[in-house]
Amino acid sequence: MATDANPAPPRRIFISYARKDGSDTAKHLRDLLQGPANQVWRDTEKIPGGASWSTELEKALSECHVLIAMLTPASYVSEIC
Repeated sequence: MATDANPAPPRRIFISYARKDGSDTAKHLRDLLQGPANQVWRDTEKIPGGASWSTELEKALSECHVLIAMLTPASYVSEIC
């Protein structure tokens, strides 16, 4: 149990979305969820330049506590989503 002296580590939340039609909603979700209790992961903000996109993505997926999969028309046809 977390106390004020030992706060719980933030939940790691991964948002999966298709950029074609989900970027705005994913950003809005990030804005709503981000805070001291949550660390929200979106590819466009968390993958540094020059990093391996697939490696960073797999790492974030394996370390997340919560996965939000945004189901949009573009996500259904995306090989990545």
